[in-house]
Amino acid sequence: MRRFLSSLGRAVFIGALLFLLLQASPVMGEISVSFSPSAPRAGDCVDIIVDPGEDAAGVQYRLFAGTEKVFASRNAVSRFSVSFRPRKETVYTVEITVLRSGKRKETVSVAIPVSDAAPEQRGEDVIYSQMDGWWRKFYYAKEYRRTLESSGCAVFAVSEALQRLGIESDAALPDALARVYHKCYIEGVGTGTEALVTQTGLDFGFDTQHLPVRAEDELVSFLKRGDLFCLGIVTGHVVLADGFDEESMKVHIADSAPGITFSKLKSTQAYIRSEDGTWQTVRSADEIPGIRWYFETAQFGGAGYWLDLKDCAARGMRLIRRPWLTLTAENGETAVSADWFGTAQSSIIVGGEARTVSTDSLYWFCDGAEKPQLAVVTRERGATLTRRNGQAVGNYLPIPWGQVLCALRTDEERVYVYWRGVFGYLKRSEVELTGVPEQVFPAAVVTAEGKPAGTVIKSRRQADEKSAVAAEWPVGTEVIVFSRTDGWCFAEGTGRRGWIPEKNLAFVPDSRE
Repeated sequence: MRRFLSSLGRAVFIGALLFLLLQASPVMGEISVSFSPSAPRAGDCVDIIVDPGEDAAGVQYRLFAGTEKVFASRNAVSRFSVSFRPRKETVYTVEITVLRSGKRKETVSVAIPVSDAAPEQRGEDVIYSQMDGWWRKFYYAKEYRRTLESSGCAVFAVSEALQRLGIESDAALPDALARVYHKCYIEGVGTGTEALVTQTGLDFGFDTQHLPVRAEDELVSFLKRGDLFCLGIVTGHVVLADGFDEESMKVHIADSAPGITFSKLKSTQAYIRSEDGTWQTVRSADEIPGIRWYFETAQFGGAGYWLDLKDCAARGMRLIRRPWLTLTAENGETAVSADWFGTAQSSIIVGGEARTVSTDSLYWFCDGAEKPQLAVVTRERGATLTRRNGQAVGNYLPIPWGQVLCALRTDEERVYVYWRGVFGYLKRSEVELTGVPEQVFPAAVVTAEGKPAGTVIKSRRQADEKSAVAAEWPVGTEVIVFSRTDGWCFAEGTGRRGWIPEKNLAFVPDSRE
C-alpha cells in the first residue's frame, strides 16, 4: 500500500509539473512562449512564437525528445517565430534562451506532448520543406551519406509533379522515390535531373523530352496546356514549375528550399501575388507570406512564388507532360495513350490494350486552334520530324505521305505533332491541317479479291495502279471511305490515306452512301 501511494505521489507530481510546463509561462523575466497546434502529432509542423519582453540581443534553441537531445543552437539568432517537425510520439521540450544586454541570459522551457502520427504530406498542392529537419535521416544516396535533406531537391520536385498529375500511390512520395532512383545521384554533381525525369516518366506514364525547353513561345504553349517542368533555378538546386499567369507571363514555382534559392538568386526578380491580384517583388525568402523558419536547420521551409517567363526560359525547363489525350465515354472522361490517329477513327491504349474509337470521342488541346486539329503529311518525299531548332528527332525516317498525325500546336511556320511516342515539329508547308469531320463516312473492310490469303493490298497516292504506293493494308483492315471515282476509293485506315481499288473493299452494311 505504501509503495502504491509512493507511486501515486510521483505520478501526481510529474503530472503537475507537466501541467505547469504546458502553460508556457515564463520561468524568468518577461519571456512568454506560445505554440500551435496545441496537440500536435508526429509529422505536424509546430509553430513557436517567443515574446522576449524587453529588448533581446538574440535567442538560442535546444530541442529534446524525451531525454534525448535532438538539437542545440551553436549561435544566437534573431528569429522569435520558429518551427520544427516532431518525428515521434513523446514529450518534446523546447528550451529557449534569450540573450540580454550585459551578457545576461534568461531561459524558459516549454513541454510539447506529441501523440499519434500525422498523415503523410501529400496532395496536388503540397510543397515539401526540404529543410524542416524531418528528412535528415531519409537516405537518398546512402553510399555517399546523402540524405533528402542534403541532396533531395530534384526528388521533391518530381514527387510534387507526380502528385499534381493525380498519382496517389505511395510510390510517388519522396522517400519511396529516393529508394528507387538513388542511382540518379552523381557524387560531386548532384542528381542527374534528366535521368530522374526520364526514368520516372517511363515508370509513372508521363511524357518528357530529351532536351530542356528554352523557347518562350514554346513554353507558353506548354504551360497553357497545363504541362509541368523541373527547373534548375540556381546552381545545385531544382524546383518545380507548376502554374502560369498568361496575362503577366509569369511562372509559378514550388520551391522545397527557397532559402538556398534566394541566397544565390542575383539579377532574377521573384514575385508574390497579393489578394487583390497585384504583383509584389520578393527579395528574400523572409518576404514570402506564411513561410516557416526551422530552427533545427536555420533554413526556410518550402514555399511558392513567381518568376518571369523569360527568366525560366533562359535557364531551360525540363518537361513533365500531363496526360494530354482524353476519351469521352459513358462513364466520363478518361486519360488514354495514343496508338495512331485518323480523322474519323483512331487507336488508343486503354488498360494496356489497343482499342479503335471514333476520333470525335477524343479530346486534346491544340494551341492556335479552337478545336482539336490533325495534320496530314502532303510532302511527296515525306516530312521530317525535328526539334524547334531544326535538328532531326532521333533516327526516324521521314514521316510518309498520307500519314495522319495529332497536332498540338500550330502557327504559320510549324506544326507541333505527336508521332510514335515523341513530340516534334513539322514544317507547315509539309502538311495539311484538318479538324475532326462532323460528316459520317462509309466504312469498309479490305478484301483480297482474287489475291492470296494473308496478302496486303497496296493503296496509291493517286487513283492509278502506276502511282506511288501510299500505304499497305492487310486483308481485314477497317477503313473509312471519303470518296469514290472510276472504280477507286480514297480511304483512310490505321492512320494512313491512299487510293484503293473498290473491288478490294467490302462495305459495312448500312454505312455505304
